[in-house]
Amino acid sequence: MEPYKNKDITEWKAITEKLVESHPLRPEIVGICLNSWKSILAGFINDKLCLTIGEMKISPQAIGALLHDIIPEYIQKNKIKGFRKGTGGEKDIVSDINENDSVELKTSSQKCIYGNRSYTKSEGGKSKSGFYLAVNFDKMTDNDSPRIQLIRFGWLDYEDWIGQKSESGQQARLRPEAKENKLITFYDAFKNDVLGVIEKSSAELNNSEIAKQLDSTAQKVSGYTKLLLAEGLIERIVMKRKDYWK
Repeated sequence: MEPYKNKDITEWKAITEKLVESHPLRPEIVGICLNSWKSILAGFINDKLCLTIGEMKISPQAIGALLHDIIPEYIQKNKIKGFRKGTGGEKDIVSDINENDSVELKTSSQKCIYGNRSYTKSEGGKSKSGFYLAVNFDKMTDNDSPRIQLIRFGWLDYEDWIGQKSESGQQARLRPEAKENKLITFYDAFKNDVLGVIEKSSAELNNSEIAKQLDSTAQKVSGYTKLLLAEGLIERIVMKRKDYWK
C-alpha cells in the first residue's frame, strides 16, 4: 500500500484525512490514550513506598516506555474489535482483520517524535511505512500536573524520516513536510485550555480578565511565552502552539 506514491505534496493532506477517516480505531484513539495516561498516574507502588507513579517524578524515558506498552495493552484488554498488542517483529498495535490498519506507536516528552535510524531504510524487518500514532506528554520530573499534550495520527513512509548525520547516531526525525501533512491532530491540551477560557469568558469575564486567565494558562505549559489579548486572538494562539511543536 503506497497512498502517496507519485502524489504532489499539495495532495498529501487530503490523502491523510481520507486514510485517517476510514481507520477503525479513529473514534477510539483519544479515549484510549487519555485513559492509558490516567492509569499510569494512578498506578500504585506497593505498601512499602505508598506512592503513585504520578508522585514519583519518574524520568521521561521510563514514562514514555510505559505509555508505549500500556496503550496497546489497553486496546487488547478492552477487546477493541480486531486489534491486539503486537509481539516480536510485529507493529505495536496489530490488526488481525487488515494488516494495513496495524499501527506503530511513538511517545515523547519532547516537541517532536523520533524513530530509530533504521526507519530511514526500506529493507529488512517490519515495514516502516503505515499508520502511526504519536503521543506527546509532559515530563513528570518538572510538572506537578503532567498531561498528554498532543495526540496525532496518520500515515508515514520510510522516506519521511531523516537519520542523524553522525554514523554513530541512532535517531531519526520527521521531515517537516511529513509532520505538517501526514499527521492529523486529534487532541491538543493547550488549545483545549484556551478555548475553554474563551468560552467561559464570553459569558462571564471582561477583556482584562480574559488576558489574566490566558496568562495563567500559558504559565502552566512549559516553554510558552506570555500571550496577549489582541485582534485575531484564536489564530495567534493556534499559530504559537504550531510554532512551539515544530
